[in-house]
Amino acid sequence: MVVLVMSFSSLSPANLIFDQNGQPCSLQYDDVYHTLDGGPEQSLHVFLGGNDLPDRWQGEKQFTVLETGFGLGLNFLMTWKTWNEDIHHSEKLHFISLEKHPFNAADLSKLYKSWPELDFYSHKLISAWPILTPGLHRLSFNNEQVILTLGLGEGNELIREIEANVDAFFLDGFKPSRNPDLWSLNLFRQMRRLAHPDATIATYTVASSVRNNLKEAGFETHKTEGFGHKREMLKGKLCHHSKKPAIIQTPSFIRHAIVIGAGLAGASISEKLAARGWSVELVERHSQVAHEASGNSAGILMPLLSKDDNIVSRLTRAGFLLTRAKAMEIESSGLNSGFNAGGVLLCAKNLEDELSLNSLITPFNWPEVYVRSASKKEAAELSGYPVPAGGLYFPLAGVMSPKQFCNALLDYHSDRIHRHFNCEATKLLNINGIWNIFDKENKVITTAPVVVMANAAEALAMGIEVPIKKIRGQISCLPASLIPGPRVALCNSGYVTPKINGYTYFGATYDNDMNQDICFSSHQKNFSRLEQLIPDLIKPIPSADCFKGRVGFRAVSPDRLPLVGPVALTETITPGMKTEKIKRVPGLYVMIGLGSRGLAWAPICADILVSMLEHEPMPVEKKLIHSLDPARFLLRDAKQNQNQG
Repeated sequence: MVVLVMSFSSLSPANLIFDQNGQPCSLQYDDVYHTLDGGPEQSLHVFLGGNDLPDRWQGEKQFTVLETGFGLGLNFLMTWKTWNEDIHHSEKLHFISLEKHPFNAADLSKLYKSWPELDFYSHKLISAWPILTPGLHRLSFNNEQVILTLGLGEGNELIREIEANVDAFFLDGFKPSRNPDLWSLNLFRQMRRLAHPDATIATYTVASSVRNNLKEAGFETHKTEGFGHKREMLKGKLCHHSKKPAIIQTPSFIRHAIVIGAGLAGASISEKLAARGWSVELVERHSQVAHEASGNSAGILMPLLSKDDNIVSRLTRAGFLLTRAKAMEIESSGLNSGFNAGGVLLCAKNLEDELSLNSLITPFNWPEVYVRSASKKEAAELSGYPVPAGGLYFPLAGVMSPKQFCNALLDYHSDRIHRHFNCEATKLLNINGIWNIFDKENKVITTAPVVVMANAAEALAMGIEVPIKKIRGQISCLPASLIPGPRVALCNSGYVTPKINGYTYFGATYDNDMNQDICFSSHQKNFSRLEQLIPDLIKPIPSADCFKGRVGFRAVSPDRLPLVGPVALTETITPGMKTEKIKRVPGLYVMIGLGSRGLAWAPICADILVSMLEHEPMPVEKKLIHSLDPARFLLRDAKQNQNQG
């Protein structure tokens, strides 16, 4: 398996310090975060006023701002407040912001006490503030009408990974003389790549180096009245002769979609579409949700670490954080998300394995709330059992019921999700731009202009050409009277949960056969893995009649990554073709191949797909999106065929 690598530098959070005037300042850049004349007032005059806001977003479907230095978040808070108080605001507001040295939530809370007029907004931001890990973080507010995409890390690295169509740029880094990287020609050229043809820019500085770099990157600027003690500021716009970006449209179709499959993938994309105002037709061949691979009573929701922070690790991290945030959001609405954030311990098999696991966290400076090493003694205390060695502890991870999560996702927007259960989709046909879904009797189940195939390997039977195969998995459980279960979930080559409804769950097998029946040999495999996690178990193995279990079939791709995006027109693929040049089947999308990481991957993949459909800024880095493209295997095959020819 080939895994793409895209490692970002580890984060170095900001330290809360104040200068002699009592202003928050940065030691790294020897500069203050806002002028003495007033942070919110400066934001209104320089950044909103400099980009002619709120006038320019009025009546628009969506409006996107990109900021080059989040700092204290004042520009975001003031933009959100101004947008919220404008009765003619755009339907959606996207705010993308980059920050190399982010504050933690506690320090931001202290800083925001200086601006009580922002209490409503700052409290919501603090509640949603992410764990400080590198990459893009998607935070939603106002029922997903206001979306903050927060990029944590080096600005010049991050901006290359952003996919968006930006209407206004807020250039708000520290002084160019102190922080030249955020005012570089390379960064401004990336801004041009992202700019809408009518894009504008505004900044507090009129430094000649900034004006020259902006001009060379394709922006024309002029000086105008500054704020407070600064006599001048800079305004500008994209030059008319600059290259027009490829994505400038908003959705032209009716927001009506068919989703085939009601497992984790189908429930996640249905919920995300409904949250964006879509009407969803959910088609499921069984009588209930999560009847197949997503129907297990328990699964583990946790991040995945790697030495090079590769694509799989980055996608799983983004997914873990988003799923956890969605579960908390669901719980706050009064529904049961099925998530128990009791922590997960990744156990080492021996001392050598413990050292290997610890090497996964050394280079990245991960926050301890995300992951930390645990000694053998602490691991034993966490688990409640003697263990062979220490390991890694993920405090915010935990056990989740996939079926309960699916039900909660669908109930969250039940008025916009129309369920068609006991309906087996066997064929799809596009008639005049409208997709028709047929059953076994060749009767139309439902119609819509957009179809999302979220039915795992069953998509193959409906003519979708993707290299997906089924992998059998059997989980096992024993009465807690026999095995009480650990205090926290344990995992390594297998996993074991704390007691759930009187049972301890463990597994799961990874079999190549298609046997749908529960078999004792698979229970034995699972029990063997369980003994590696907890050596002091009952012996011998309990008899077959003590076990219960469940069989499901995971859908996996050759590179073990999911397939998310529009379906390609196979006959148009040529060797070396760039993915953006590939012609696609109009209105036909897939979200399949989640394998054994459905809990972590389903919501983030749904967010990616809905952002494609809505032509919104992407919630994850560009390389992650390209690595999930369903056409990637067609391109690989075309290249191999060319080489063989």
